[in-house]
Amino acid sequence: MEVLNNANEGDIIARGTMHDGGSTNLDNTGKQVSWLAVRGFVNDWAIYYRDLWDESIWTDYRIKSEGHKMPKDFISKLVNVDDEALSRYRV
Repeated sequence: MEVLNNANEGDIIARGTMHDGGSTNLDNTGKQVSWLAVRGFVNDWAIYYRDLWDESIWTDYRIKSEGHKMPKDFISKLVNVDDEALSRYRV
């Protein structure tokens, strides 16, 4: 929660990759997926990930501006969040 509270608008507060399949299944492509947790503009946040079907290079900027938003029920598979942070997730 402290990381979220201390971040500025648009800051990346967490990042990672995940395997799309098994317990972290979005589209079951079997691909590695890059994702970013981004602090929003009204004291909220969201996780964005690159297009699973696009094989081109995705920069942080492109993920933030063109990426897909991670469903709220999926984010606990990627990051540890308390109830307050979860309530501030932008859907």
